[in-house]
Amino acid sequence: MPASRQHSDKPLIGVGAVVFDAALERVLLIRRGGWPARGLWSVPGGLVERGERLVDACARELVEETGVRCELAGEVCVVERIVDQPQPYHYVIVDFWGVAAQGDEPRADSDAQEARWVTVGELAELETTAGLAGVVRRAHALARGEAHGRWLTDGSEP
Repeated sequence: MPASRQHSDKPLIGVGAVVFDAALERVLLIRRGGWPARGLWSVPGGLVERGERLVDACARELVEETGVRCELAGEVCVVERIVDQPQPYHYVIVDFWGVAAQGDEPRADSDAQEARWVTVGELAELETTAGLAGVVRRAHALARGEAHGRWLTDGSEP
């Protein structure tokens, strides 16, 4: 864990990329390689660097963790996570959604153990980070033009 993250007494700002294939049938997930959430499936993402715009941080993390490039279309939600173990952290995460170019195949890199496309239906079969299914459902509705507005969640299922 980088020294800059150890024992932070302030909330950390992160981003997540909820990316669908061109047919809007599959979502891009990674299996996290680092703490917190090691071994769990989630969307690609990470911390925002000083001076970096949220959407730029999200695009950077997407490429770093999967090699997939995508123009991000908009915000999905803001997720607030307060983690007590093994060290206390407070994360505020802004999730963005987008659609990848047809044929983009992910490869795990950076702190991702694995990266792959999964159908929205397969999501329930995976061990995921808290609240991921709800975030993906909302992003899927946004991508299909069936939702609008903002959403704030604590990471629990709506």
